[in-house]
Amino acid sequence: MVVDIYKKYISYVNGKRNNTLEEFLDNKELFFNAYFSYAITTSSSQFNTIDNLFMVDVMEEEIIKRIKNSDKNIINKVISMYSSLYKEEPTLIVSSRIYRECLDIFPDNIVKSINKSNNNLKDLVDKITKKYLNREEIDDEYFYFMILYLSNNIGDNNILIDKVIREYYRRDKNYDRFYDLIFKYIVYNKCISNNMPIIPVYYGIDNNDKYTGVYIDGMVYIAINDKLYKKNSYKNLTRIVTLCHEFCHYRQEYEARSGQVSSSAFNYIKCSLSSKLHTTDKFREYDVNYKYKDSELEAEAVGISDGLDFAGEYFSDKEYDRVKDSLKDRLVRSYSFYNNNMQEENCENISIRRDGEAYAIESIGTMISKKRSMFDEYPQLKKFYDKNGKVFSPIKIIDFYLYKYYSSNGDNISHDVYREFFYYSIKRYELEDVYKTTSLINRKLFCVFLNEIIEDLAIDIDMMISYKLYKEDSDNLFKSISDFNRFYDFMMQYRLIDKSHISIIERSKNIISSYNSNVK
Repeated sequence: MVVDIYKKYISYVNGKRNNTLEEFLDNKELFFNAYFSYAITTSSSQFNTIDNLFMVDVMEEEIIKRIKNSDKNIINKVISMYSSLYKEEPTLIVSSRIYRECLDIFPDNIVKSINKSNNNLKDLVDKITKKYLNREEIDDEYFYFMILYLSNNIGDNNILIDKVIREYYRRDKNYDRFYDLIFKYIVYNKCISNNMPIIPVYYGIDNNDKYTGVYIDGMVYIAINDKLYKKNSYKNLTRIVTLCHEFCHYRQEYEARSGQVSSSAFNYIKCSLSSKLHTTDKFREYDVNYKYKDSELEAEAVGISDGLDFAGEYFSDKEYDRVKDSLKDRLVRSYSFYNNNMQEENCENISIRRDGEAYAIESIGTMISKKRSMFDEYPQLKKFYDKNGKVFSPIKIIDFYLYKYYSSNGDNISHDVYREFFYYSIKRYELEDVYKTTSLINRKLFCVFLNEIIEDLAIDIDMMISYKLYKEDSDNLFKSISDFNRFYDFMMQYRLIDKSHISIIERSKNIISSYNSNVK
């Protein structure tokens, strides 16, 4: 199991298992079996096991650290074992970091031989890819080697990789192992475009895991479990959707831990802190509320959207229309969870369902009151909470927003986050009192937030009624209608509704009237 391998490694690096690396380098059978998961001569007809791939990577990471620290004992073991591995299967120099980053520790004769092999393998790949792109017949073994080589040289061969992927989707023959290349290519480009560190992707079989995709907090890797996918899923787009879903979790955590004020960062913080606060030995909060978490709902929407973008780029128009329709219902189901986001907290073994928005925001506040270091871990919380974990007043939130806006010339403003906290806060105040005490310079933003909030409510209500999403939990619909009417009446009284929002708002008003009539 991937998680088990991760835990073992953490124990090792914490010094609880001092012999782990030495055991790996002394056990020839274990060593060779792990690496031969990559070899084209043994893996062309079967999937990698994720635990082998992961074990190799974490061990190589530690080997490189020990070599940099001039650990002679380890260096001698590495020279012996990796020289034997090279002689046994020369193609593995493509997939191992040791041959790329630590070549200078090997004897001159081995170095010369490896350099020669590298050049020969590159020439071989050039010939294979040329034949492949020209639609000439190539043996499976050569095809798999092309995938192995390109997967380990992303960044240097992206133009070629793009051509190979396009050609792959023009053909009927399906190679499951091809997704190793596709996944790494997608993640690499996403990391570069988001200015984030490159993370590894593990694709293969995890015999003990029940998840199709995995991202573990604090461990920057994404594992895609192929065992759980239907072999005949159309163009295997579901795997791409899962990958993009898991990458979104990586981006959420990265933005949260780097202090960003973004919707993704706060989705992560809300999920993480509410889970820490409410989880007990008998109650796993995240597992209970999984499908209602903003972090999961965002990842689901992003996964589907990015998956469709990939299909639009590489699929034919006919194929794209087919997969687009197949994912529509999935997105609607996800939206239903968003609108019925009542979440459970366990209080003295009694399950209590609460409004998801208030539940998450108040969970953060409780964690701040219990542990002031939350401000050090997530400094962006200082913009919305006082030292006791209480959410600031609507006026103060506006002040923070405008200060950030003018101090940054309008760049990198996470408007949605400020609006979310404003919405939570304003519900605890009289609208008229806030409006009258707001300075003229801040009143414009006050009206902007109110217009956007009421439009959001209008869209949510429309979706809930049109798709009958309220049937699972009608309380959420009633709450949304109540908030909508409150804001609507106030804004009509003071003539604050902006023309750009009026059509959606009035339409929703008519939908609510029709719904109320039918209920009666």
